[in-house]
Amino acid sequence: MRNFTLAVAVLLGVATPMLNAVPVHVAFRTHEPRPLRVALNFESATGAGRLAVEQEASAGGADVQLAPGHWCVSPNPELAWFPDRCFDVAEAAGNEVALDVWPSGVILGAVATSDEKHAPAAITVSFEGRGSDSTSIDGSVECAISADTHAFRCFAPAGALNARFHARHFISHYRFGILLDPVKEYSVGTLQLIEGSSISGRVEVPRDVKKLSDVVVTVRSSNVHPGNGPVLPGALLMSQSTTVEKNGWFHVDGLLPGEYHVVAKGPKLLRSNEYEVTVRPGAETELRDVLRLEQPHHITLRIDPPVAFDESQWHVSLSRELVVNRFDTVAQSVSMKTGVWESPLLQPGRYVVEVRDLDRGSVWATEHIEIGSRHEERSISITPRNIIGTVRLGDQPLQANLTFSDAKRRSLVTKSGEDGRFSLILPDDADAWDVLVRGDEPSVMHAIHSVSIREGGTMDLSVPATSLGGIVQDESGQGVMAFVTINASTPADTPVQQFTTHADGTFETAGLTSADYVLSAETPSGRSDPLRITFREDALASVKLTIHKARQMHGRVVSKVGSVAGAMVTIIPTDIPVGMMTSVMTDANGMFTYDLPMSAHEANVFTAAPGFAYTLDHIEVRDQLLVVMVTQSGGSLTLQSPVGTSLLLRHGAVSVGPTLIAAQWTATSSVTDRMVTLTVPMMEPGPYSLCATDGHCVAGVLDPYGALTLSLP
Repeated sequence: MRNFTLAVAVLLGVATPMLNAVPVHVAFRTHEPRPLRVALNFESATGAGRLAVEQEASAGGADVQLAPGHWCVSPNPELAWFPDRCFDVAEAAGNEVALDVWPSGVILGAVATSDEKHAPAAITVSFEGRGSDSTSIDGSVECAISADTHAFRCFAPAGALNARFHARHFISHYRFGILLDPVKEYSVGTLQLIEGSSISGRVEVPRDVKKLSDVVVTVRSSNVHPGNGPVLPGALLMSQSTTVEKNGWFHVDGLLPGEYHVVAKGPKLLRSNEYEVTVRPGAETELRDVLRLEQPHHITLRIDPPVAFDESQWHVSLSRELVVNRFDTVAQSVSMKTGVWESPLLQPGRYVVEVRDLDRGSVWATEHIEIGSRHEERSISITPRNIIGTVRLGDQPLQANLTFSDAKRRSLVTKSGEDGRFSLILPDDADAWDVLVRGDEPSVMHAIHSVSIREGGTMDLSVPATSLGGIVQDESGQGVMAFVTINASTPADTPVQQFTTHADGTFETAGLTSADYVLSAETPSGRSDPLRITFREDALASVKLTIHKARQMHGRVVSKVGSVAGAMVTIIPTDIPVGMMTSVMTDANGMFTYDLPMSAHEANVFTAAPGFAYTLDHIEVRDQLLVVMVTQSGGSLTLQSPVGTSLLLRHGAVSVGPTLIAAQWTATSSVTDRMVTLTVPMMEPGPYSLCATDGHCVAGVLDPYGALTLSLP
């Protein structure tokens, strides 16, 4: 029996009695610091029934009487905040609704426009973040703007918030890292509002969708993609959404110019195909294609044999391809003992299935599947072959980890013992395998390509008994423990080797082949200058790496609307050999810090900022703040070249391999008629040239919001 009563209960509007009302208990899950009172505003789906209730938060909940049907409850955020919640009330007893409730804080601000006649009457604040007890917060509030002072006053949940301020027809403003206190007001100052562009279009839905208002259209910048990857500050706020009107039309405004992806989603996992559009300054862009919602479908696999070779059930993972070579895992589970596996309901798109064993995580099969307008079934047959073999370093047995892979993206692992012997089971449909050999004593990272299996299922692996030794020391000549990276300049498929030295700074690595390498070492206090060497298998080699105090660069990424958080910045010295390449992310204020060797005087700066064009800059390294300006006036750059051609893309004083941009940015690629095509959206405008290693180049100019194709014959 609950021992509390309602503090206040008031009917809003016409006080008509609710027929057949039944009791509903609303439970509060309050978060620290606990609010004092909670106001609840109930409204029925028909709009005929309304009820307002105010309750002491310490009571833990409230009891109300509501008519059976569909209801929604929203807060009065001046007292406490909770997300709007909709629920069904049954005729039977036992109806209960749970609400997460946070204390409210106050956000103050004002707006300024170039023409007061078109000043907005309200501004919507969307936010995501965490409360003081680390619980997740996600929601929005609408705040009235004073016609006289142009000021606004909003109530939002107290906590650490990232927020977007959006007034209709105007470009949004973002504020990251707001610390909203329930007893102290937070001011965002005056927001200079600039009129933006818009996207409109039409949506078609299946007949069983009765309410078009349940369909949401989302617009996101082409270079902001969902799924796995770094968590960007305010990433949930980078997209803008709207509901569909009764006539099937939608309209999203206040957009900066640039390239966007548009998709519609509805109830029961309905989803449209995703379309890319270019938004130009001050214009409305209307989609030529209708966003047609389609039913979700299953993928069914029938795996033979029905269980893995260690008698465990197969482990199946399913990933959706977001952009080229970037995947988001959507399902992971074990198959039934009969070998049958079924996915959850899936939206249209391209997927990759991997079948693994649970023991070592080896990938036994991969399958690319495209979901369209029907369910998909696949049969996967795995025929085993027992393999035994040896791995040797020169003429000595080598204990190592071995990874076998092939062109079908299968990957199987095993270990060799102290005697160098190993055994494993491989699929029987491949004649040759690539093998990566990794050892610890001494450090070995050696790739062996196209290893054939002999008759009888035997295989012998040989790693050259080459040796490269050295020491890492500080500037006083004292040996120090460090993390060493060895990166081959050529050939490109040579694996990167990384290891930790002994406590006295000495190290020895084996198995290197004749090639040019760049070595670097790093400690918590600094790093060495990259050392370029030419290694020969028939000669002993020894190197010395000296740790220097790194030069710390400070920078900031900005746009015309303010600081840019969540941008990935990569700085690569161009006047010294380059060892390990790393990237840093800007903080809530767009700031970043980057360590460079003291001997570096020039560098390329690559900036990948969500929602903005990818920028390439060449700088002189100076002891001053580096300011990187990003815009949304980017265009689409397409590069075409014969298969196997080594390429260099030039932009101003920057020269870079296109594969580096594709690895950091969204891109699409295809191979047809022995030509490779790489398309990169949202590249900063300006002159570009594409060059082959033989010196032949093609050039052109990418206009703002335009498109440029560079094709090498």
